[in-house]
Amino acid sequence: MTSQYSPDERAQGVSLGQRTYGLTPLQEGMLYQHFSLPGSGVDIEQVICTLTGPVDLGHLVHAWQEVADRHVALRGSFQRLTSGDFVQVFSESVRIGIREVDWRGMDDVEQQVRLAAFLTEDRMLGFDLGQAPLFRLACLRFGAARCVLVWTFHHLILDGRSLPIILDEVFSIHDALLDGRECPLPEPLDYRDFLTWLEGREPLPAVEAHWRDTMSGFEEVTRLATDRGAERTSAAVRPPESTYRTVRGRLDAEMTGALSDLARNVGVTFNTLVQGAWALLLGRYSGGRDVVFAVPRACRHSHVPGAEGVVGLFLNTLPLRIQMPPEARLGGW
Repeated sequence: MTSQYSPDERAQGVSLGQRTYGLTPLQEGMLYQHFSLPGSGVDIEQVICTLTGPVDLGHLVHAWQEVADRHVALRGSFQRLTSGDFVQVFSESVRIGIREVDWRGMDDVEQQVRLAAFLTEDRMLGFDLGQAPLFRLACLRFGAARCVLVWTFHHLILDGRSLPIILDEVFSIHDALLDGRECPLPEPLDYRDFLTWLEGREPLPAVEAHWRDTMSGFEEVTRLATDRGAERTSAAVRPPESTYRTVRGRLDAEMTGALSDLARNVGVTFNTLVQGAWALLLGRYSGGRDVVFAVPRACRHSHVPGAEGVVGLFLNTLPLRIQMPPEARLGGW
């Protein structure tokens, strides 16, 4: 990807001379989802913080404004070029505000019902990707000394590693303002350094050869056939969406301990054990012994100094191929 475009290649809204940056691989995928599933709330993230004690809304706005001024990723937006490609740009400044909703005087049940409806509506609202900032804030007043802060953002601009950095700074600044003291913070690292490094990487023949070898012979998308009575094949037809639902479960301490012991006994991490179980499930329901699914990587161990402390989106997903020979025993497999 490249970051330099001639004037006639630029999208309307990207000013001449404004530096543009390419997208990370995961951002490309998220944009595809955004346009494939409009209004679905996909990749819209919400952080819900219950705050007790003194909360000054003016100080909270000031804190978020200062943090947005510090971290360029919070000022990012996405523009389409006349070629159809997207680039990301970063505004010099954005204006931060907080929507305030007062539910004091309502009982707990009514407050929870309204909160659930608010979160759903807020998520479905989505964002105009061409307009920074791609996050918004709401303060829901539940009582005299209790409120809920809802921070909604598009996953395009942030990954999970960024959240504690931002929240720690916001509440450190807010508390310092309440106490009338200074809040010294370290100089922030610039997310654009990572994008520049990423753009400068040339495709390596060895990398392409590795993935071609890894995926050699794999031709069918791993699909789930949920009809237990149907013949299972690797080319199972995906049933209608209405046949899927979400089931949540919780492992108790005894089961968690037993699984931890199993992982330790066969010499793998708990994460590897879970991925192995998922592979078995996919193989069982797809009717195959060769499955591929995506696994996330933080990608913070890059060549960008201090990447662990940078606010932005580094996350990527890679295909993990698992083959399950029928004669394999658990430990060796």
